[in-house]
Amino acid sequence: MIKDWGSDCVFFFNYSRINAGINNPVVDEHMEALFGKDNLEHLRAALNASQANREGVIMEHLKSAMIDAGAKHVLIFRFRNENNTRTTHYLVFVTKHPTGYELMKEIMATHSSYTDQGVPSYEYAPSMEGASQLFEDALDNLEDRLVTEFAGRSLTMVDLYHRHNIEKPFIKKNYKDALGNLLAANRVVTDRVPRAGTFADGIVVTFPIKPVGRI
Repeated sequence: MIKDWGSDCVFFFNYSRINAGINNPVVDEHMEALFGKDNLEHLRAALNASQANREGVIMEHLKSAMIDAGAKHVLIFRFRNENNTRTTHYLVFVTKHPTGYELMKEIMATHSSYTDQGVPSYEYAPSMEGASQLFEDALDNLEDRLVTEFAGRSLTMVDLYHRHNIEKPFIKKNYKDALGNLLAANRVVTDRVPRAGTFADGIVVTFPIKPVGRI
């Protein structure tokens, strides 16, 4: 489906059925077609070794299968049941181009049930609509990562965003907010002062060679 130029794909992934079928010999042909023979063997070995984070292990192997099939980027959006006690299914997006990845990330962010400091959950959980929850990759974490990873460099906001956002949960607004916070805390300097409440794509941000910590 994605072999031609400009071709992306979104598909429904029935997690509960796939989870039950991974070690079921009756559907072995289908599991191998989905995950790939070698990847399926690795998945089964990982699940036999430990049942901890079973869902995460399955989804990581699904991502690997999509990359092996020709995708460059994979996004997953989880759906939970009404009581938020289990996963019902996922929507999985596969693409070969970062622009498609970034556009779908913005769409999935809009439909996320909850966020932490504006960082989307990429999850629909009816019982958590509008809630906030602490993530490992919240905005504070992004600010610290930027001053460390870009120490001694100068680049525009949009260039920084394109270089950094792949395989991370952050959307463009998160980067604008993070850079605004860093500027206010004197942890970066810019070539011009952003207008209140904004941070234009073309503003050049300079990170000190030695990262400045939080005040």
